[in-house]
Amino acid sequence: MFSLGSLFQSLPLKLTAEQCEGRTFIVTGANSGLGLACSQRLVQLGAARVVMAVRNLDSGKAAKESIDATVANHKSAILVWHVDYASHDSVRDFAKKVEIELDRVDGLVANAGVSMHHWQEVEGLESNLTVNVVSNMLLLVLLLPFMEKCAKRLKITPTVSVVGSMSGFYAHEPLFKADMQDVFNDLNDQKKWESTMVSRYSVSKLILHFAARELAFRKPVDHSRVIINVVNPGLCKTNLLRDASAMLRFNLSIVKLIAGRSSEEGSRTLLHGLAAGEASHGKYLSECEIKEDSVPDWIRSGEGPTWQTAIWEQLAQRLEEIQPGCVTQALSV
Repeated sequence: MFSLGSLFQSLPLKLTAEQCEGRTFIVTGANSGLGLACSQRLVQLGAARVVMAVRNLDSGKAAKESIDATVANHKSAILVWHVDYASHDSVRDFAKKVEIELDRVDGLVANAGVSMHHWQEVEGLESNLTVNVVSNMLLLVLLLPFMEKCAKRLKITPTVSVVGSMSGFYAHEPLFKADMQDVFNDLNDQKKWESTMVSRYSVSKLILHFAARELAFRKPVDHSRVIINVVNPGLCKTNLLRDASAMLRFNLSIVKLIAGRSSEEGSRTLLHGLAAGEASHGKYLSECEIKEDSVPDWIRSGEGPTWQTAIWEQLAQRLEEIQPGCVTQALSV
């Protein structure tokens, strides 16, 4: 499933200028790390519009200025828009803004995420679950109908690349200890789970992987004309683990120093997600290749599909409570 050598291989840039010309892309979590590197490359490739979706507008504006300074004489319109995944209202407002102010969306890189190692609840749910799972999928579901309309009107095939993590493949043991019939409420039991927060990011990414796969299954690309895939950027030298313990940060800093990818290198996996085409729909991408064979057997068979269905149905219910009709509309367009 994984070899250390894969972290050392040089990754190709598979997205071309031709695939960016005249196109509009949205990158969430775009103020730093992979999101910033991805946004900068889209500008370098000549995208007509790049929406940098950020939680902190000041940080986002500074990121835009760094792109302007680095990419001389570019022609892209760089828009810095606010979205806070810790707030369902903010996600809904962002989706409305997209529909009102953009005439098209060719690609959505769902990169925003957190790795919280202390217990914190936002919107009634532990923060890793709210941000990494619920808000990511809420935005996807809210934007799907608009992207489908763009696909039909412009005869294009937009792409949603959900940024996952291979670490999720090692999180089945804690996840499978949860109540399959009530996954989110079980995982929101602080007394039961607070001592296992070191694995919570990986658990949230596994749940996100299941949810994205199930949505892709329910929205075949030959019907929706919107590609949904899951991208693994690998171990990257970003500030994702800033909330971890000092010891964990130190240990991982050594590993990253030896084998970690730069943000630019890691962002190539995100860009590949945008370029991978219809063959990538519902698939797992890593090292700039479609690597569905790297997905563990227990996800694709055995208990995996049962967990996938249960997670999707419970998540869909939560999304409907946040925005009534959103899942029904996303699945029916």
